[in-house]
Amino acid sequence: MKLDKVLLVEQDIRELIQMYVSSLKKNNHVRQERYRSMIWVRLADLGFDRPHINNMVNDLQDIDTEKDVDVFM
Repeated sequence: MKLDKVLLVEQDIRELIQMYVSSLKKNNHVRQERYRSMIWVRLADLGFDRPHINNMVNDLQDIDTEKDVDVFM
């Protein structure tokens, strides 16, 4: 997906995280990378710097349930 298309898609960061967790559960690597990239762009758009984004995206690997999403948010 191209950057301009990602930026045009107005998705909530929570929704992106939920879709990423869903792709983790389904073991769909293509969708995992797609949503990981979209999360990266959205977090950068919100003003986070690279080290913080890396930490947040790496922490997403441990999320399994909706409660974990709430704690992460």
